[in-house]
Amino acid sequence: MIAIEFNPANAHDNNRQSYGSATASHKEVLRSQDRHVHHRLYVATALILLLAFIIIVHEGFLLLRMPQGGIHSVAHVLLLLMVAVVIISNIILWKSYKILSQYQARIIANHDTLEETIRERTRALDRSESLLVSMFNAFDERIVAVDSNTRIIRANKAAITGAGYDPVGHLFPEVFPECNPASER
Repeated sequence: MIAIEFNPANAHDNNRQSYGSATASHKEVLRSQDRHVHHRLYVATALILLLAFIIIVHEGFLLLRMPQGGIHSVAHVLLLLMVAVVIISNIILWKSYKILSQYQARIIANHDTLEETIRERTRALDRSESLLVSMFNAFDERIVAVDSNTRIIRANKAAITGAGYDPVGHLFPEVFPECNPASER
Protein backbone atom coordinates (compact mmCIF):
# COMPACT_ATOMS: atom_id res chain seq x y z
CA MET A 1 0.00 0.00 0.00
CA ILE A 2 1.32 3.44 -0.94
CA ALA A 3 -0.17 6.52 0.74
CA ILE A 4 0.88 9.95 -0.51
CA GLU A 5 0.10 13.14 1.38
CA PHE A 6 -1.32 15.59 -1.07
CA ASN A 7 -1.21 19.36 -0.60
CA PRO A 8 -4.21 20.89 -2.39
CA ALA A 9 -2.62 24.35 -2.30
CA ASN A 10 -0.14 23.19 -4.95
CA ALA A 11 -2.61 21.15 -6.93
CA HIS A 12 -4.60 21.89 -10.03
CA ASP A 13 -8.30 22.66 -9.55
CA ASN A 14 -10.51 20.32 -11.54
CA ASN A 15 -13.41 22.77 -11.52
CA ARG A 16 -12.54 24.56 -14.73
CA GLN A 17 -14.95 26.77 -16.60
CA SER A 18 -15.39 27.26 -20.29
CA TYR A 19 -14.67 30.85 -21.17
CA GLY A 20 -15.93 30.92 -24.75
CA SER A 21 -19.65 31.61 -24.46
CA ALA A 22 -19.45 33.96 -21.47
CA THR A 23 -16.88 36.21 -23.08
CA ALA A 24 -18.69 36.32 -26.41
CA SER A 25 -21.74 37.78 -24.72
CA HIS A 26 -19.51 40.13 -22.69
CA LYS A 27 -17.93 41.45 -25.88
CA GLU A 28 -21.37 41.94 -27.44
CA VAL A 29 -22.44 43.97 -24.40
CA LEU A 30 -19.32 46.13 -24.74
CA ARG A 31 -19.94 46.67 -28.44
CA SER A 32 -23.62 47.46 -27.84
CA GLN A 33 -22.72 49.96 -25.10
CA ASP A 34 -20.13 51.49 -27.42
CA ARG A 35 -22.77 51.96 -30.16
CA HIS A 36 -25.16 53.62 -27.71
CA VAL A 37 -22.45 55.95 -26.37
CA HIS A 38 -21.38 56.81 -29.92
CA HIS A 39 -24.96 57.60 -30.94
CA ARG A 40 -25.63 59.75 -27.86
CA LEU A 41 -22.35 61.59 -28.27
CA TYR A 42 -23.08 62.20 -31.95
CA VAL A 43 -26.56 63.61 -31.18
CA ALA A 44 -25.24 65.78 -28.32
CA THR A 45 -22.45 67.12 -30.53
CA ALA A 46 -24.85 67.90 -33.37
CA LEU A 47 -27.17 69.77 -31.00
CA ILE A 48 -24.30 71.70 -29.41
CA LEU A 49 -22.87 72.68 -32.79
CA LEU A 50 -26.31 73.72 -34.06
CA LEU A 51 -26.91 75.82 -30.96
CA ALA A 52 -23.41 77.31 -31.21
CA PHE A 53 -23.99 78.18 -34.88
CA ILE A 54 -27.30 79.90 -34.06
CA ILE A 55 -25.70 81.88 -31.21
CA ILE A 56 -22.72 82.91 -33.34
CA VAL A 57 -24.93 84.07 -36.20
CA HIS A 58 -27.28 85.93 -33.85
CA GLU A 59 -24.49 87.58 -31.87
CA GLY A 60 -22.58 88.41 -35.02
CA PHE A 61 -25.54 90.31 -36.42
CA LEU A 62 -26.05 92.10 -33.09
CA LEU A 63 -22.41 93.12 -32.91
CA LEU A 64 -22.45 94.43 -36.47
CA ARG A 65 -25.57 96.56 -35.82
CA MET A 66 -24.52 97.88 -32.41
CA PRO A 67 -22.52 100.98 -31.97
CA GLN A 68 -18.95 100.39 -30.86
CA GLY A 69 -18.25 100.13 -27.12
CA GLY A 70 -20.53 99.76 -24.17
CA ILE A 71 -21.25 96.97 -21.78
CA HIS A 72 -23.60 95.22 -24.20
CA SER A 73 -20.94 94.63 -26.81
CA VAL A 74 -18.58 93.22 -24.12
CA ALA A 75 -21.32 90.82 -23.00
CA HIS A 76 -21.86 89.70 -26.60
CA VAL A 77 -18.14 89.13 -27.12
CA LEU A 78 -17.97 87.11 -23.87
CA LEU A 79 -20.93 85.04 -25.04
CA LEU A 80 -19.14 84.34 -28.31
CA LEU A 81 -16.00 83.34 -26.39
CA MET A 82 -18.07 80.96 -24.22
CA VAL A 83 -19.52 79.40 -27.36
CA ALA A 84 -15.98 78.96 -28.70
CA VAL A 85 -14.98 77.25 -25.43
CA VAL A 86 -17.98 74.91 -25.74
CA ILE A 87 -17.03 74.03 -29.32
CA ILE A 88 -13.39 73.39 -28.35
CA SER A 89 -14.52 71.28 -25.39
CA ASN A 90 -16.71 69.27 -27.71
CA ILE A 91 -13.80 68.66 -30.07
CA ILE A 92 -11.65 67.51 -27.15
CA LEU A 93 -14.47 65.22 -26.00
CA TRP A 94 -14.70 63.64 -29.47
CA LYS A 95 -10.95 63.07 -29.62
CA SER A 96 -11.00 61.55 -26.13
CA TYR A 97 -13.86 59.30 -27.15
CA LYS A 98 -11.95 58.13 -30.23
CA ILE A 99 -8.86 57.37 -28.12
CA LEU A 100 -10.95 55.47 -25.57
CA SER A 101 -12.56 53.48 -28.39
CA GLN A 102 -9.11 52.51 -29.66
CA TYR A 103 -8.07 51.40 -26.18
CA GLN A 104 -11.26 49.40 -25.84
CA ALA A 105 -10.52 47.64 -29.14
CA ARG A 106 -7.00 46.82 -27.89
CA ILE A 107 -8.39 45.50 -24.61
CA ILE A 108 -10.82 43.24 -26.47
CA ALA A 109 -8.00 41.97 -28.71
CA ASN A 110 -5.76 41.32 -25.69
CA HIS A 111 -8.66 39.62 -23.95
CA ASP A 112 -9.14 37.31 -26.94
CA THR A 113 -5.41 36.48 -26.94
CA LEU A 114 -5.49 35.80 -23.22
CA GLU A 115 -8.53 33.56 -23.61
CA GLU A 116 -6.79 31.55 -26.32
CA THR A 117 -3.72 31.17 -24.09
CA ILE A 118 -5.95 29.97 -21.24
CA ARG A 119 -7.66 27.46 -23.56
CA GLU A 120 -4.29 26.14 -24.80
CA ARG A 121 -2.91 25.77 -21.28
CA THR A 122 -6.13 24.15 -20.08
CA ARG A 123 -5.89 21.60 -22.91
CA ALA A 124 -2.25 20.93 -22.01
CA LEU A 125 -3.20 20.56 -18.36
CA ASP A 126 -6.03 18.18 -19.28
CA ARG A 127 -3.60 16.04 -21.30
CA SER A 128 -1.12 16.04 -18.43
CA GLU A 129 -3.82 15.13 -15.91
CA SER A 130 -5.10 12.38 -18.19
CA LEU A 131 -1.58 10.93 -18.40
CA LEU A 132 -1.23 11.13 -14.62
CA VAL A 133 -4.56 9.36 -14.07
CA SER A 134 -3.60 6.66 -16.58
CA MET A 135 -0.27 6.10 -14.85
CA PHE A 136 -1.91 6.27 -11.42
CA ASN A 137 -4.41 3.57 -12.38
CA ALA A 138 -1.84 1.39 -14.17
CA PHE A 139 -0.16 0.34 -10.91
CA ASP A 140 -1.24 -2.97 -9.38
CA GLU A 141 -0.28 -1.62 -5.96
CA ARG A 142 -2.97 0.24 -4.01
CA ILE A 143 -2.19 3.98 -4.19
CA VAL A 144 -4.12 6.72 -2.45
CA ALA A 145 -3.49 10.43 -2.01
CA VAL A 146 -4.44 11.87 1.38
CA ASP A 147 -4.65 15.42 2.68
CA SER A 148 -3.04 16.65 5.90
CA ASN A 149 -6.01 15.23 7.89
CA THR A 150 -5.49 11.76 6.32
CA ARG A 151 -8.71 12.16 4.31
CA ILE A 152 -8.44 10.26 1.02
CA ILE A 153 -8.70 12.65 -1.91
CA ARG A 154 -7.71 10.29 -4.74
CA ALA A 155 -7.45 6.51 -5.11
CA ASN A 156 -6.33 4.30 -7.97
CA LYS A 157 -8.32 1.29 -9.23
CA ALA A 158 -6.35 -1.17 -7.10
CA ALA A 159 -7.15 0.83 -3.94
CA ILE A 160 -10.85 0.97 -4.87
CA THR A 161 -10.87 -2.78 -5.49
CA GLY A 162 -8.97 -3.42 -2.23
CA ALA A 163 -11.38 -1.29 -0.20
CA GLY A 164 -14.45 -2.70 -1.91
CA TYR A 165 -15.81 0.79 -2.57
CA ASP A 166 -14.56 4.22 -3.63
CA PRO A 167 -12.69 5.47 -0.54
CA VAL A 168 -12.41 9.10 -1.69
CA GLY A 169 -13.66 11.38 1.08
CA HIS A 170 -13.12 8.84 3.86
CA LEU A 171 -10.34 8.85 6.44
CA PHE A 172 -7.39 6.64 5.53
CA PRO A 173 -7.16 4.78 8.88
CA GLU A 174 -10.86 3.88 8.67
CA VAL A 175 -10.62 2.49 5.13
CA PHE A 176 -7.22 0.82 5.45
CA PRO A 177 -6.70 0.11 9.16
CA GLU A 178 -3.97 -2.40 8.36
CA CYS A 179 -1.77 0.38 6.94
CA ASN A 180 0.03 3.18 8.74
CA PRO A 181 0.20 6.20 6.41
CA ALA A 182 2.83 7.97 8.52
CA SER A 183 5.37 5.24 7.88
CA GLU A 184 4.75 5.08 4.13
CA ARG A 185 4.86 8.73 3.12
